Amino acid sequence: MNFTLQQLRAFLTVAETLNFSAAAQRLDIRQPTLSASIKSLEGQVGARLFDRDTHRVDLTDFGRELQGHARRLLADVDRTSDDLRRRLQVKAGMIRLAALPYIFPSLLAAPLARFRVLQPEVAFQFEDVSTPDGIALLRAGHVDLVIANEVDDAPDIRYQFLAERRFVALMPHDHPLAAAPTLRWSDLADQALIVVQSRELNESAVIEPLRQSGLLPAITHRVHQLSTAVGLVQAGFGIAMVAQHTALHVLRPGFVAKAMVEPELVGKLSMMTVKTRTPSSQVQLLQQVLTDHFRRSRTDAFSAGQVRHQ
Repeated sequence: MNFTLQQLRAFLTVAETLNFSAAAQRLDIRQPTLSASIKSLEGQVGARLFDRDTHRVDLTDFGRELQGHARRLLADVDRTSDDLRRRLQVKAGMIRLAALPYIFPSLLAAPLARFRVLQPEVAFQFEDVSTPDGIALLRAGHVDLVIANEVDDAPDIRYQFLAERRFVALMPHDHPLAAAPTLRWSDLADQALIVVQSRELNESAVIEPLRQSGLLPAITHRVHQLSTAVGLVQAGFGIAMVAQHTALHVLRPGFVAKAMVEPELVGKLSMMTVKTRTPSSQVQLLQQVLTDHFRRSRTDAFSAGQVRHQ
């Protein structure tokens, strides 16, 4: 047999639509060209693939059997093509980096600028993602490196610690609690609290430990956008509970961020790769630059319990 991948794709399109006109339109070819391709394929395999008359088109038994084989074959071809494309990108100096959205400006700008000085010929492709989406992209081979929060249920992922992830209270500088060096969760018992609903800052990660400790503050406003939370804080509607790196992104004149203690809820911000894959030399260099940067900056303003806009 000497059929082509183009013939198999044409066959699968007709098999999915059971309509030669619709299949030809989807493939962007003329219907007579499609019919000739199917006829040639039938000649190659030595069997009729479709039963058709003026009213309907159906797969023959042999056509159904070939449909399964064709799907698997084309899926293998597509995977091979994607793998070769990724290898060519690495060879050409491409790094595909996925990270939590608000750490790009607050935590990654300086080390990425440093890396560009060291390797100006390396191109980047960026994705801003949640932790679950970043891990999914990493497993699928669509990104080379993820910077996000460590999770407990990913044994196939290799972690390299960068920084602790803490929660802080964002408030106006003239708020009654702004003078305190740190805040206890019990200090928020009678405060209006603003929480950004997201996959990173969800109730199971933040609220449940507080509920179990009997320190659960009343959440007055639940919003979906960080800009909304910042606007509500600025307008005096309450205190926003955000992650440390998020506060670094939104701090502005007139705002302060206070570290939360008793209990201190701490997570880990890490670089992630797949254990079974060896990162390219460019990715390994980027990891080293990031590790060095975060090691130098690990003692930051938050360790003192208070952050003001500089």
